[in-house]
Amino acid sequence: MGRMATVEKPHAGYVYVLRPQVLIDGKRIIKIGSTTRSVAERVRELENRSSVAFEAIYSIWVDDARALELQLHARYANHRMVGGSVGFYHLLPEDVIPDIEAIAAGHGGTSFKEAHADKRSAPAKKAGPRRKIAAPRVKASLEIASYIIWFLATMLLGFGAILYAPVEIPREFEVYAVGASLIVAAIVARVILVSAKRLIEICFFSHRFSPAMREKEH
Repeated sequence: MGRMATVEKPHAGYVYVLRPQVLIDGKRIIKIGSTTRSVAERVRELENRSSVAFEAIYSIWVDDARALELQLHARYANHRMVGGSVGFYHLLPEDVIPDIEAIAAGHGGTSFKEAHADKRSAPAKKAGPRRKIAAPRVKASLEIASYIIWFLATMLLGFGAILYAPVEIPREFEVYAVGASLIVAAIVARVILVSAKRLIEICFFSHRFSPAMREKEH
């Protein structure tokens, strides 16, 4: 007897749009997903699994939430965050909400915009502000550290180029040589630092929201 194909049973639930409170490559991103529970509960779950706060922007109740989610993922595949898991996109909420409304009509969709913050439990309300305050502090600390590293790298590269120059620099041109070396070193150090920062951001999201960690989403 041939092997019987299994068909996933439709599950009614919410398809949501969340906005992580973090920048990737200097740009905002959104998360598109689905849940059979409340969106507020899903937000708390994501926040507990990472150091990132999420803002619930929009949700809609449909008869087959998973099918609509997969359809949206395929639709926005070209905007998917590089190195990230499925569900994170370099898009704005206003780019996707009208499409979701239109497509959801074929999935028995009922427009529903939750007052997510009001539906959180009392402990979650207390934890939420602390998390959102902590995120900017961490970001500010990283920015300060990046400028310190950039300054030190500039000094090291600039003066290193002078000390280990293959030719002897005349004394009257030493000031100009130092200035030119520092300018070039500053540019090189900045390019390296920006590339490293972007790589760290991508690796962070790849780890926090990898396919293995998505198994608990539904």
